[in-house]
Amino acid sequence: MSRRRVWFTIGWLLALAAAGIGVAVALPGSGKEQTKAPEERAPSDDVLRDQELRVVEADALLAGDTSPVVGSLVLSAGWGSGPEQVAIGEGAPVWGPTDFALSQDCSTIAILDSWNGRVQMYDMSGGVVGSTPIPGSIGIYLEYLANGNLVLFHSGEENQLLTVRPGGDVTQSVLADIGVVCGEPAMPSGIASIGDDLWVRGSNEFWWPAIIAGVPLSPQAQEQQAITGAGRPVAVGFVRAIKVSELACTVDLIDTASGITTRLSIGASDLPISVVRVLGGDEAGNTYVQLEVGSYDQPASAPYRVIRINRDGEKTGELALTDRRPGDWFSTGIKVGSDGRVYQMLRGGDAIQVEVHSY
Repeated sequence: MSRRRVWFTIGWLLALAAAGIGVAVALPGSGKEQTKAPEERAPSDDVLRDQELRVVEADALLAGDTSPVVGSLVLSAGWGSGPEQVAIGEGAPVWGPTDFALSQDCSTIAILDSWNGRVQMYDMSGGVVGSTPIPGSIGIYLEYLANGNLVLFHSGEENQLLTVRPGGDVTQSVLADIGVVCGEPAMPSGIASIGDDLWVRGSNEFWWPAIIAGVPLSPQAQEQQAITGAGRPVAVGFVRAIKVSELACTVDLIDTASGITTRLSIGASDLPISVVRVLGGDEAGNTYVQLEVGSYDQPASAPYRVIRINRDGEKTGELALTDRRPGDWFSTGIKVGSDGRVYQMLRGGDAIQVEVHSY
């Protein structure tokens, strides 16, 4: 090789190294290639956010860790059998979760395994504490009441609910009308609970008390029923109505006693907002609103934002949650516990996982 070509090659390698590009070079006499590391750069906001949402051991939840992710529970090592080989035993793995629910004291997580036709219950260490077969076709929404009963919306019959009692008994009920959308009856798009009262979110995004034959409404539910009858949506978790403006990114909190409205700006977003939904409330009277930001043309690295709003209508916290994790993990649902923590269920590979997030 001529001397001119040698100096040209050295100059080319130095230019690439200065640009921060790793270059594989063969050292004389080594017989091996070594890679020159690129220059260190400041991490982007997206990288920092992903680092903050780290996964810790399940016992960190019991230790009261205050990091953004305070627990990560793997509830199944496999999805189990298909519909032709249904496994109902308590130790059988979950296969096709469609929803999950938290007990009122946040000590139990119930998974609705619609593929195998059952509800599987776990404690906060990830151990199975119960399993109940669900008759009929697939259920799609699941919720705990304060009395320990599990309620799921049954897709086999229109507006039908199944109640699973702690002993495993299952009873069926039919919901009354929950409003109208474009002249047609609204279909349930979610359920939630306040104490022993069940609330149903219609496809019109209004919350309605679930009127079940033979089950009286509490005074609070009767008051809220009068509000929803006037056509106002209701925030689950405390006695206030709520209106959400997706375009203006504001939330109106309406005090049902005084009629005073507090308008809260939940923060400007440089990404389009596709969904605004009330997740529920906690024992301290906070309300949690979930936003989904981004689009196909403008994807977001953390598309789920959970906003915490206090009794005075002030934004007191915000979590940014990703919809996917390395290793083909993807989010299948987000719930808020009475403890004020945010629980996110993920599926990936051959396992189901619930992450516990703290503000």
